[in-house]
Amino acid sequence: MKPEKRSLRDGGLEHKSIAKLFLNYGVYFAMLLLIIIYSCLSKNFLTRVNLLQLLRDSNQLMLICVGLSFVMLTGDIDVSVGSTAAMSATVWVIGVQAGIPMLLATILAIITGGIIGTVNGFLVVYGKINAFLGTLGMMIGLRGLVFMATNNKMIFLKGDLKALTRFPSIQFPLIALAGFICVIIMQFVLKYTKFGRKVVAIGCNIKSAKIVGVNVRLIKMFTFTICGCFAALGGMAGTLNVGCLTAAHLGVGIEFTAIMAVILGGMSISGGFGTIFPGTLVGVLFLYIIENGLGLVGADVYIYPLVRGVVIFAAMFVDSMKVRYAKAI
Repeated sequence: MKPEKRSLRDGGLEHKSIAKLFLNYGVYFAMLLLIIIYSCLSKNFLTRVNLLQLLRDSNQLMLICVGLSFVMLTGDIDVSVGSTAAMSATVWVIGVQAGIPMLLATILAIITGGIIGTVNGFLVVYGKINAFLGTLGMMIGLRGLVFMATNNKMIFLKGDLKALTRFPSIQFPLIALAGFICVIIMQFVLKYTKFGRKVVAIGCNIKSAKIVGVNVRLIKMFTFTICGCFAALGGMAGTLNVGCLTAAHLGVGIEFTAIMAVILGGMSISGGFGTIFPGTLVGVLFLYIIENGLGLVGADVYIYPLVRGVVIFAAMFVDSMKVRYAKAI
């Protein structure tokens, strides 16, 4: 009888190991499969020009997701990141083209994003407002301010800003390199600093975090501030990518894409576990590889929303399975 019990137990452990492998690394396998499929369907997919363009295009979402990851690790959410990106980019572009030095305008734009994030954090942490509803209100309000500031017109970049948009196709885009550096730095902060460990502790068990002396309110507020700052960086990167400031398009809908990318990268929407590198980075690249490949193989434009919907469903399903699996253990 004892050998039978051991074999059953071993079988259960084997199934759990396979399930854990799928839940944790499924997106990596899926991305590798996509790369192989697109490479077979289009000879232009693995070209240097296309890959560099993919990296450059994904930079805006990557930067936004870096900041959003910290908020989601605590179990909260911020759906105002798209409007925050647009508002900060508006401050940046109007400031530079009004004669403010580039460095000062960049700092002002990041501060703008940080202030917006701090206000979000204050409303959620001290105002006890639901994070989704509170940041949704901020998203709508900020978009209105952007329309007012730009008069709902496209503002084309001039002078130094226009010069920043010129990236030789044979070189690694500097804007993408800056994004990767941010990813590595913030992963280091998350894994090797007290602040990062406190963020994870809050997401794992907020009551236990309070018991061990973590200032939950302060840490949560600071994650929203970080989120706002990186949304500002993402807004500036997005503006450079298209070469103009467009209030009606910049950052519109990117908040839900960002949430999807973070979850695809292995982070739970309920908080507590996940990584920025390679997790969030892979989630972002996975989404861009899907759309980039669809464009190269000539897929109908109407299939894009369908694909996004399927990916969102798959991401939420996997996240739900992760939570259930963790509780079962």
